[in-house]
Amino acid sequence: MITDAAYVKAGVAFVQLKTDESLGTGSKYGNEDIYGGVIGLGAKSGNSRFELVYTDYEDVSLTSTVARTGVTTNNKIDADLDTLAFKYSYAF
Repeated sequence: MITDAAYVKAGVAFVQLKTDESLGTGSKYGNEDIYGGVIGLGAKSGNSRFELVYTDYEDVSLTSTVARTGVTTNNKIDADLDTLAFKYSYAF
């Protein structure tokens, strides 16, 4: 049962992945915009507040681009990004 002291939260997360590194071959990775869904539960009791939040980001796949001729593109990064956070705060 959700009362005045308990709550549910939902939302959208956004992260910009910017890659600055380049490989010794001159190959580079591009940048990527990553979106995710956020869901959480929280409760407040007295001066304390507790919150548990899960964020599920979309999968990311980056492949290096070729800057010189004769270099093959075979470097790839795949990632499945998820976060789980527990937050506690105390107000004076």
